[in-house]
Amino acid sequence: MKPSLRTVFILCLLKIAFLPPYLFASGVPEPSSSVVAVEVPVERKGDGAYWQDPVFRISPRYAKGFSVRYRTSGSGEYALLSVERSWAGAAAAPALYLLLPPDSEVDTDTPEFAGALPVRIPVHSIATLSSTYLHPLVMLGLADAVVAHDAMSSVGDEEILERFDVGKIVEVGNGPGLDIERLLMAAPDIVMTTGASGEWNLVPLLAKGGLTAVLNGDYLEASPLARAEWIKFIALFFGKEQEAKEIFSTIEKRYRETAELTSDLVFSDRPTVLLNNPFGGSWTVPGGESYMARLIKDAGGRYLWDDVPGTGSVSLDLEAVFLRAYDADIWLHQYGWSSLGDVRAADPRFADFRAVRNGAVINNDKARTPGGGNEFYGSGIIRPDLILSDLVAIFHPDLLPDHHFVYYRPLSKEGR
Repeated sequence: MKPSLRTVFILCLLKIAFLPPYLFASGVPEPSSSVVAVEVPVERKGDGAYWQDPVFRISPRYAKGFSVRYRTSGSGEYALLSVERSWAGAAAAPALYLLLPPDSEVDTDTPEFAGALPVRIPVHSIATLSSTYLHPLVMLGLADAVVAHDAMSSVGDEEILERFDVGKIVEVGNGPGLDIERLLMAAPDIVMTTGASGEWNLVPLLAKGGLTAVLNGDYLEASPLARAEWIKFIALFFGKEQEAKEIFSTIEKRYRETAELTSDLVFSDRPTVLLNNPFGGSWTVPGGESYMARLIKDAGGRYLWDDVPGTGSVSLDLEAVFLRAYDADIWLHQYGWSSLGDVRAADPRFADFRAVRNGAVINNDKARTPGGGNEFYGSGIIRPDLILSDLVAIFHPDLLPDHHFVYYRPLSKEGR
């Protein structure tokens, strides 16, 4: 007698709960060599031909937050790089950067370039005020260009940590805690950060110190591949466009191939997925068009709040979440909890959740930096293919039976 789909699914859940330890081997794959094979770059020309070969031109396919326009004037080449939004509350006006290659003699003091910040490229050094910029730099072979970073506890890349240990990278803080004097001593060609309001807006402070602030809006993208595509944005400043395109192409190919494994699954074969945990009397969940909602869908799951419009998060009443999440098949992302005992201790009602009863409570904190940071929010941004593979192996273990988990781990049974 052929088993029902429900029976098969329950067996899959049990398989998750009792996965052998080796499938959760620690560590993120090295950011070069085995991850992406980059061909020998095409020789880059000067004298008005910096972007002449199409291989050096960037046209984002997924990312909505930045665009590039290439132009040639009588006095040289230039590119206008536009960052449409650099923070969640940003006004309509984009941040503009006038990229000038070595041989360009473009007159920047013209109405055409009003509001654009001139940047002579390629730059040779950078200060990074978010860990999401570091992994792309390492993948591009630019670890030596990093001279300052905001918080070293968020760093997992060995090359960056080694440079910090020997004093080649300084820790400078962020926001109101930014150590502007240390940053000035590091003398980076550019400081990459994100936009913000109030005391977190560093642009005026950096400009006052004579530093060039470049705003990066990668975190505002709703698509996993769109966030990863910001490696091309970073590459623009270093003349590494060809390498970035090849790296992203490999990541994109792996992501799409993995998503294809679940594309034909019918509705009833897709497990329901709960996200996050309560805090301060409410439960915050991302909208149905968000980054995590897309990952869950592509991995063959059904996000419980996929009917909530938008890419932002919403705060829900606990009782409303309990009613919808009681029968959720899988529960992801429990910040601050490490065992099923922690879950039950937080609220006795959780013991009756299906995901808790079946041991399908799984967190995204497997890959940690030496300083305790969560690599899911660091290297994971540039490696959505790895996150997606983890999720497919959780939702449908039979599709990736030999998978080695990178970012996810089931909560242990020990604890209160």
